[in-house]
Amino acid sequence: MAFAELRRELETELDELAPGKRRVGEVALRDLGPGARRRALQILEVLNRMDSESFGQCVGCRRPIAYERLAVLPETRLCARCSWSRELAG
Repeated sequence: MAFAELRRELETELDELAPGKRRVGEVALRDLGPGARRRALQILEVLNRMDSESFGQCVGCRRPIAYERLAVLPETRLCARCSWSRELAG
């Protein structure tokens, strides 16, 4: 599974939210509003996870998460089936 396009999209979004702050921590993002800060941190976390072997693997069933799902929700750690099961379980 190639994630290069997804990585570029996330890096572009991060650059729009916090120009010049790629791969930084929460302290460097403190000037952002709460929503922008939350999203920037989310993107940073996803970019860091993309460097690991576990990115794109469901933490529930250990199967690959569909690229289409990751393209919409890159921060997800669950495949659609496991997410749906957890929602039903409440």
